Amino acid sequence: GKDLQGKLIVPYMCSYSSPFEVTLPALAAAAPGARIFKGLTLDKDTDYSVIDPWLDKAGLL
Repeated sequence: GKDLQGKLIVPYMCSYSSPFEVTLPALAAAAPGARIFKGLTLDKDTDYSVIDPWLDKAGLL
């Protein structure tokens, strides 16, 4: 695998098969040393105005 030490992982998902409470620890275990930003779930009820502020907080805008 790749060395993700110090890299930023910004997870999002478009369904709800596994909640982030399950996914985030698995990501952390698979990428030791990476920084994992708070995940965002997008679905049919998502107010898409939340996306840009979320990306901004992650430092991606």
